[in-house]
Amino acid sequence: MRKPKFLSPSSLGKFEESRDEFYLMYLADNRPPKIPQNNAMSVGSAFDSYCKAELYHRTHGDDNPKYTFDYLFTRSVEPQNRDFAFGAGRYIFDSYIKSGAFGTLDGLIAESAQAPQFEFEIEGVVEGVPLLGKPDCRFFHKSGAHIVFDWKVNGFCSKYATSPCKFYSLVTDGWGPEQAKPSRGCSKPHPEYRELEHLGVKIGEAFLEASNMEWADQLTTYGWMLGEPVGDENVIMAVHQIVAKPVEGGSPLLRVAQFASRVSNQWQRTLVSRYQAAWRAVETGHVFNDLSKEDNDGKCELLDQQTITLKDDSAFGRYVNEIVRGN
Repeated sequence: MRKPKFLSPSSLGKFEESRDEFYLMYLADNRPPKIPQNNAMSVGSAFDSYCKAELYHRTHGDDNPKYTFDYLFTRSVEPQNRDFAFGAGRYIFDSYIKSGAFGTLDGLIAESAQAPQFEFEIEGVVEGVPLLGKPDCRFFHKSGAHIVFDWKVNGFCSKYATSPCKFYSLVTDGWGPEQAKPSRGCSKPHPEYRELEHLGVKIGEAFLEASNMEWADQLTTYGWMLGEPVGDENVIMAVHQIVAKPVEGGSPLLRVAQFASRVSNQWQRTLVSRYQAAWRAVETGHVFNDLSKEDNDGKCELLDQQTITLKDDSAFGRYVNEIVRGN
């Protein structure tokens, strides 16, 4: 059994969602091939690439090769998806601009006390657990507030409309009257949204975990690794969520919901405990802790044998890999 050097928000999520898949992805001596990125997964990465390249250029004013669109795009979008993702990502970015959300973020970043950071990898140890993360953006408001920011794209390839999460401060349409009528609730906050001013920035009263628990886990982890104390409720976690409504024969209509809030002390303390439980399983090798150690070891051996089949790189082998691993 191999031992990973770090945990991350995604590996913690996998540990809690599917212990078998966690073992296959992170612990097996002969790990099966990574499940290929699909179109739905690629559009968010492509959109991020457009945003980060544009914002980096505006805020830093130089041509750092690691922050050009081409570099970010080819690094984050796998070859089989690039034709699709190039156009889809541009469409999302254009809709994002039309919604006004890009301008809001650009204006907020312009008030940063120092140059913002985009697309960077960080690692650190938090209460005994080594962690790894890749934040989308981090900046400091002129008021002194620390802001961790992330983009989310949901439902672009879905056959069904996707609704934004609760407690957004504003939702706006990414289309004009030539495309469709305004959506219901356009340019309004969520009905249950309550605003407060925190360190000179207007944010939602509800904690981020009430909007989306995975977002709270992810952005909190990034904050810790950037030096924020565990349990600190001063850090502002901001998300722009792009949600889609399918259009027959055309590109989906997109709306952007804006979130800015904090993560509660209680949620953060529980999150630390969850990371510690996952890391303890890694260190002891007792991954399937609902089983005895002996039965756990036997299951790990069976999964190691399974990886031989899953490593078959033929078309049939790749098909089996996806079916067996639940994709």
